[in-house]
This record gives sequence, C-alpha cells and structure tokens, in this order.
Amino acid sequence: MIIDREKYIIEQIQKTGKVQVDSLAKDLDVSSMTIRRDLETLKKKGLVDRCYGGAIIKSEIPYFDKQIANAEAKKKIAEYAISLIKPNDTVFLDAGTTTYQIARLITQIANITVITDDIQIAHFLINTPITVYMCGGLLQKSTGCVIGNFTTDMVKNFCLDIAFIGAGAIDSNFNHLTPTPEKIALKQQITSICTKTYLVADSDKFHRKALLKINGCEVYNGIITDMTFSDEEKEIIKQRNINILQVC
Repeated sequence: MIIDREKYIIEQIQKTGKVQVDSLAKDLDVSSMTIRRDLETLKKKGLVDRCYGGAIIKSEIPYFDKQIANAEAKKKIAEYAISLIKPNDTVFLDAGTTTYQIARLITQIANITVITDDIQIAHFLINTPITVYMCGGLLQKSTGCVIGNFTTDMVKNFCLDIAFIGAGAIDSNFNHLTPTPEKIALKQQITSICTKTYLVADSDKFHRKALLKINGCEVYNGIITDMTFSDEEKEIIKQRNINILQVC
C-alpha cells in the first residue's frame, strides 16, 4: 500500500538522513518509477527534499507533522518533566511539540514563570495564570519557533531554574544535532546559564542525522525519553556518563 511505503521511506530517511531510489525499490519490491512517485508525494507534503537519485531529510519537519508523530510518548515525557518542576520555578520551554505538552500541564504548578521561543506555547499560556516571557527574533514559520541573535541575547539575561530542550536528532554516538544553524547558540546558551537542563526526546529522535552538532548528550542533567536501548547503547551511555530518565 502507498501509505505503508511512505511510512517505510520516512523511517529510513530519519535513520540515515538520505535514501536512494534503487535501494528502496529493492527493499519494497516495487519499480523505481513507483518509488520516484512516492518521493514526489512526500516532497509535496513537505516531509522530504529530493536529491540526485533519491531524497534527503527535510531541513525542518513542519509543526503539524511533528505534533502527530509519537503523540502518546510525548505526553508521557511531559508528565515526567512536570514532576521535576517546583513551585516558584522559572522555566525555559524550548520550541517543540514535546515541550508544548509540558506547557499544557505546567498550569498545575503554582507561581511559575515560563520563558519560551515557541509561539504555540506562548499562545496556549495566554489565558492561564502563568507569567510568560516570549523571546523575540526571526519567526521560523514552518515550526512556529523564534530564532536568531535577538533570541539568544534576550535569554542570557534570565536566571533560569530548569529548562526543557527539544531534540530534533540524536545520532548513534549520542550527540544532539540540528539542521538549523541559528538554533545552536540558543540551545548552548540555555545549557550554560540554567541550573538544570533536560533534553526531551521521544524514540523517533534517536539514530537520526542532521548537519550540525549542538552538544554531546552528557552536558544535560538528563534525557527524558521512551527509548529502549540496546546493550551496546547502554555501554556508550555509561562511558559518556549520560543520565537517562526513561518513561514507561
């Protein structure tokens, strides 16, 4: 079925960053022409970019597509994150659909101040008792995220108790990656100024590639995730002193 082929293609491109027409045709036992049509359909949906002989991962996946992917895991991650926040905390919520789920629950906690670079999070919190500071800068319309030097300069003036950073990609060596250069400085800044910083990453974010490195995962106080790791991965996690906070 077309939907099954598209799902397989997306899974492969998320794992490797790139797929080839001939390899996909062989794996799926269909013609190269069928795969080319599938790739064109995925391109029109905004999920991939075409390249010679195949396709590469979209530079940034649109917000709606992120929102529907692995939704239940994101809710469980958000529930765990909320347990780490104390009344009167100043909290940074990075842009992303997992952090949006945290925003939906954070109203349960008294006297919270939220700083965010995500317009969807800010909009959700408008009609709540939460004090909200919205970062300024260039709006990345596809993701609803504010990026650039203005964003980074604003954030450095805050004293943050806890931060939750969204993960676009984590490679097999447990490096946190992004396809967007403008996002690196902000995420690194948050890590350096915040008392505790956590990476929130559902299982789809692992074994993925992106152009640029933000940090090694060991710099975070923990990674909140539903990912189940192999023995080999557990050894890397132990060697690099990475704190995994696993949700059920």
